[in-house]
Amino acid sequence: DHGQFVATHVNDLDSIIEQTELTLILDDVEEIIETNQ
Repeated sequence: DHGQFVATHVNDLDSIIEQTELTLILDDVEEIIETNQ
């Protein structure tokens, strides 16, 4: 079913975007911690 495939693909994209945002936030936090030490 093509519709089901597209829905699954969109969910995967959402997950990837969330992971990327989390990674960027973690990078920022590490920089802040290093700056404060």
